[in-house]
Amino acid sequence: LNNLTQKPNPGANEVVIILFYVDWCPHCVSAKPEWSNLVEKHHNTTVNGKNVKVHACNCEGSEAEQQTANDNSIQGYPTIKLLKNNETVEYSGARNVEAIENFIQEQCGV
Repeated sequence: LNNLTQKPNPGANEVVIILFYVDWCPHCVSAKPEWSNLVEKHHNTTVNGKNVKVHACNCEGSEAEQQTANDNSIQGYPTIKLLKNNETVEYSGARNVEAIENFIQEQCGV
């Protein structure tokens, strides 16, 4: 899933999209295969001049993951958020690769 190992801090030409999850949530379990596909297709790719990082964050995982979940006020699971230019955008669409790809492109100004 490409879990976070440190707190994300996207630069000016970078966006970070994160799946916040917990292992005991059935909706999270069903979202993981699609998220893995998204990681394979889009982690470290460039969209409209912006480097895209795709990560997952186990809200009950490492200290860095728990801190990132707290910093992003995660209340429910799964939650998907995109971080860019000191801005956080919550994703509320379908949880499939195509819909999330469209969201990433919109957020990168395509």
